[in-house]
Amino acid sequence: MGFAMKPTLTNTMPVPAKLARPSAPRVFRRARLHAAIDACLQQARVLWIAAPPGAGKTLLAVSWLDERKCPCLWYQIDAGDKDLATFFHYLGMAAQQFVPGAANPLPHFTTEYLADPETFARRYFERLGALLPARCVIVFDDLHEQASPSLFNQVLAKGLEHLPPEVQVLCLSRVEMPPPLARLCLTARLARLPAQSLELSEAESFGIAALHGTPMDQAGPLHRAVHGWAAGLVLLASRRRECPAMPLALAAEQHVLFSYFSHEVLRHFSPGECSFLVQCALLPTIYPDDAVQLTGYARAGKLLSTLQSQNYFTYQRQAAEGGYEFHPMFRDCLLLRLPQIIAADRCLALKRKAARILAARGEVAASIELLRSIGDWERLSELAISKAAGMVAQGRTRTLAVWLEDAFLHLAQEKPWLHYWLGICHLPVDVLQARVHLEAALTLFQQENAAGPLHLAWAALIDSFVFSGDELARLDAWLDRYPSLPGQDQGTAEMASAMFSYIGAMAYRRPGDPGLPKYAALAEQLLEREAVLERKLAHGAILLSYHLHRGDILCAERLLQALPHDRADGYPSPLVHIRWQTLKALQATITGAHEAATTFAQAGLRLAETSGISYFNLRLMWFCIVACLHSGKLGEARSLADRIAAALPPRANVFASLYYSASLGVSLQEGDFARAIADGQRSIEFAQASGVPDRIVLAMAYAAYARAKAGDACAAMREMAATRAVECQVAIPMTGYVCGFLESSMLLQHGHRPASGHCNGPAVLRQAGRRATLSAGAGGGHSARPCVPSHQAERAGSGWRRGVAALALADSPADLGACADRV
Repeated sequence: MGFAMKPTLTNTMPVPAKLARPSAPRVFRRARLHAAIDACLQQARVLWIAAPPGAGKTLLAVSWLDERKCPCLWYQIDAGDKDLATFFHYLGMAAQQFVPGAANPLPHFTTEYLADPETFARRYFERLGALLPARCVIVFDDLHEQASPSLFNQVLAKGLEHLPPEVQVLCLSRVEMPPPLARLCLTARLARLPAQSLELSEAESFGIAALHGTPMDQAGPLHRAVHGWAAGLVLLASRRRECPAMPLALAAEQHVLFSYFSHEVLRHFSPGECSFLVQCALLPTIYPDDAVQLTGYARAGKLLSTLQSQNYFTYQRQAAEGGYEFHPMFRDCLLLRLPQIIAADRCLALKRKAARILAARGEVAASIELLRSIGDWERLSELAISKAAGMVAQGRTRTLAVWLEDAFLHLAQEKPWLHYWLGICHLPVDVLQARVHLEAALTLFQQENAAGPLHLAWAALIDSFVFSGDELARLDAWLDRYPSLPGQDQGTAEMASAMFSYIGAMAYRRPGDPGLPKYAALAEQLLEREAVLERKLAHGAILLSYHLHRGDILCAERLLQALPHDRADGYPSPLVHIRWQTLKALQATITGAHEAATTFAQAGLRLAETSGISYFNLRLMWFCIVACLHSGKLGEARSLADRIAAALPPRANVFASLYYSASLGVSLQEGDFARAIADGQRSIEFAQASGVPDRIVLAMAYAAYARAKAGDACAAMREMAATRAVECQVAIPMTGYVCGFLESSMLLQHGHRPASGHCNGPAVLRQAGRRATLSAGAGGGHSARPCVPSHQAERAGSGWRRGVAALALADSPADLGACADRV
């Protein structure tokens, strides 16, 4: 597709803080809970630990990992993970830490997987488990961020279910597990450690108090005051000497306690240091260099280190390049103080600067949130647009669309790139809305004389019609505009993308256009120079499909030999692989190699099942039906036809027409002529609704043949004459082949009947054979194909002439029918 020009994805940014395991330099070892975790993980490989904030879930996981010396993949869930593509993107980044030399070891959740995310999750987690080292533990922290019923929980449950047994998982949350995950308990894959288990025992309270220098005689009152709440005990034990007047009655009120201590902590710092802390709260993860840049405070690194060492609600994550984080409640308290101690205009400037720092650090989502909070829609749109190509390649169109729509609703001046990327984001889910944005983008690019972007927008707009298969009448006006687009001879990636989209759409809508071979020849030259494998295969697939649907078999074979479609190192993606299996099945079907067609089609269907990409399934099953008809497997053919009928999506007119044509073929061999005639009429109706010319011709030809088989020769020949009239307008060899062959069979079957009005059999055969031969050699009287010399054109039609010869040698009407039915 024109918009599918994916950049090479590289991980140049440091590991995000959400993937960095927290450090715990001073942690009381809770041996009781360590043993409980061990016991649970002996029974199940996933453990759900649910407890309120401050219960010590994260520190428990860290201390257990440290004691067991297990390698760990740490993932902190946040609101952005509701977009599954974002979740899988960052999970892939986390996995890459274990295979640093590999580029993108795990796939991105791109649009082709949207129809079946659970299958994607299953295969993804299987591959993830294979990448991780022995005894590795995955920790999902803050899973309460996705506690509401959502697809995320279904996908996570499916993924956890298919991790290999040697990989263990800790799920940390403030709430109990959602129903999709709870079902894993029934299969003993998941165990739970309830909130009550994390409440401090008296011995643990005494140990934590001693760690923080609290006298033993005060530990008992503290334990009773906090009711087992670990964070409350730590706060009281570590700050009791500084805040002796703090009433113990407040200890059970978490937010009140944090607010109180935040105030007391800030009292121990100078005004400049307090201002520094409040400003740093704008950054979710605080790197010393970023803190200096934001605040101008030269001693940022030293002060942050002091905060951590003295347990002032400041923590440091491993592998996060020295980044610090404030406790969420402490950070909330600091942010509330920001407008109290910093003037409004300076506060606005600080947030804008913090957004720039976050963007440079690669924390784009956090930067966007800050820009949204201050209403800086101009900068928000610029940042989102600058990241759009990479996010689309990662499949993160849902997140990108939210950002872009915010900017679109608030900006007075229209931006062409804003419209373009909104169109791309909407294409998989709302084609009509996508076209609105793409048409606007095309108009604005044209006003700016931006040739490259203009071609990109045009290509995406064209693809929206081809891949949705609706409103093809509206497509014609856009196809008419292509020859006037500027810069077609420049050979840039954008121009090439548009040219291949044009060829694909024209082959779909106007396959016999006399100017199309010129563009096909130019496209072959561009294809030879293409260096990016994925684009070469995608564009090559379009050109191969064009040749096959025209019936240019030799051109198709030459192109197949030139393209690297059979690769020892695999395809760039499952979608590309399945698409090529589909095209090879098509070529084998057209050339009569039905066993090979079945092999290719079944391979494509297996790939679809394992990857969850079902886009080509109906085509692949159709090729299997044709092969079954040729081998006499009627039961299997009917079963496949029924599967197609059950899987037909709404408004899929082309596929519905294909289904009824396939059912017609099965009905003929079953001897059910009434059903065959009915199927033929339905196939015509859907073909005409689709607006695809060659499908209309083929549906009409099959329907006419079905009527002939039912014995209504006069009506059949009238319908075939009408078909021929339409076929002359389509003007491609393939439809000529089929019409000539079927008409030959019809004439032979009824040529000896006096009432038919036709001449004798041999003369009829000569006439029909001449029609089929002309169709095979030069498109049924149309202009010869420029890419195939005349002697090669004769070879290209030899299969169809052999079919006509078979009709001549047939000994009985039954033989005639068996030969032609399989067409």
